[in-house]
Amino acid sequence: MFEESDWRSQASTGKSRFFTRENFPTSIAVVEELKAIAARHGKKMAHLALRWALENPGVSVALVGFRRPEEVDDCVGCLDWLLTDSDREDIDAVFSRFGANSGRNRTPVPIETGHPIRFISDTQSGSIRTGNPV
Repeated sequence: MFEESDWRSQASTGKSRFFTRENFPTSIAVVEELKAIAARHGKKMAHLALRWALENPGVSVALVGFRRPEEVDDCVGCLDWLLTDSDREDIDAVFSRFGANSGRNRTPVPIETGHPIRFISDTQSGSIRTGNPV
């Protein structure tokens, strides 16, 4: 399914169950349904994923890395909106339909927009893009 050098080809070794031959079509279907939820807000899938992680009480930490400057924009794009109750219900329905746990059974934790989120937002067009120190 994937080239041997592609890390996803090692799914059968337990690295990621989402990329096995049996599970990959389901993973794609989940992503397509979630993309539609993001599109309702004019957002990308990356925005939805990060917004969900930031608001989900079942997620303790959302770690984000960057390979390209445009990926910073994908992360910052999750900061200017919130999921609605309807969005969360729709996301839960997608997870439920495909047998995933949304983790929403815990009490929400308020998100402070200080470090590191403010750092990412404040430096969006600065040092992260150019490689220059802040």
